[in-house]
Amino acid sequence: MRTQNNTNNATGASPSVSDPILDAISAYLDGCAAYDAVHPNDFEKYGGEEGLIEKTYGPPMDILNNWNRPAITQEGALEALRFAIKEGVESLGLEPRIERLLRAAYYFYSGEGGAA
Repeated sequence: MRTQNNTNNATGASPSVSDPILDAISAYLDGCAAYDAVHPNDFEKYGGEEGLIEKTYGPPMDILNNWNRPAITQEGALEALRFAIKEGVESLGLEPRIERLLRAAYYFYSGEGGAA
C-alpha cells in the first residue's frame, strides 16, 4: 500500500498512514499501462478487448467508479484531485468551468499556486 508519513509519534518516529485511494489510483494507472502495452493484434490472446480490460484496468476502474470514501491523507486527496483533472480533461472533455474549479481546489491544497 502507498503510505504517507505524518507527524512524529511519541518515540520521534514518523508513523505511516495508508491511504487506499492512492492504491486504487495506482492500480488503475498500472492497469492502463498494461493494457496499452498489448498490441491490438494480440487482444485475442486475452479473450478479446473485453477480456484484456478485465485482466488489466477493468477491476481497478470498477473500484474507482464505485468509490464512496474520503481520502485519509492530504497526499491521497491531492492525488484524487490531480487524477480527476487529468482523466476529466484528457479522457472525458470536462466542461471548462468544472476543470477550473477542480484546479482551483487542487492549487489551494497543494500550495503550488498555479494558474487555475
